[in-house]
Amino acid sequence: MHLLARIISFVFHPLLFATYLYSLFAWVYPPALFPITPRSFSGVLMLIGLTTFILPAINVYFFKAFGTISSVSMPLRRERVAPFLMIALLYGVVTYLLYSKIGLAWQDPFMKFLLIIDALVLSSFIVTLFIKASIHALSLFYPMVIAIFLSGLIMASRLYLQVHTPKEIAVGAGVGIFVSLIGMLYFF
Repeated sequence: MHLLARIISFVFHPLLFATYLYSLFAWVYPPALFPITPRSFSGVLMLIGLTTFILPAINVYFFKAFGTISSVSMPLRRERVAPFLMIALLYGVVTYLLYSKIGLAWQDPFMKFLLIIDALVLSSFIVTLFIKASIHALSLFYPMVIAIFLSGLIMASRLYLQVHTPKEIAVGAGVGIFVSLIGMLYFF
């Protein structure tokens, strides 16, 4: 069980979620990445992977190599401050460069995607100044977005097939959310 927990923690590492979310949008809903064109999806995917996973991971490795942190898992809150600040700065610089050098506009969906990721990383840093928080839990924003997107896709499919009315969809979604929320609050 311990091995499974470690594998899940690695596969769903917060630094990977930007790459995962970008890949999902590129595959399922490319307009969400405007003005990135389908022809440039793979190049931008490499850029996202490099800047949001590889470079931050190297950053953490150097903090470990120089003794600033005791482990790459950063078990102590104070160990997280410097690496999180560096990662937040890296994400912010990349977003700024894409804005200023490539010409992304603030209203472009892809820029909004980057700004949300930057806000999450900056929030991680700020929270870490006061308390050790689970960044894995903080990054659940991405799976939540995916779940909402997939739920909408499924509901739209049911409407399109004329199997349900909007009222039936709303009732089903409402009951599902209510029962699940009550269950989560009661059991956890």
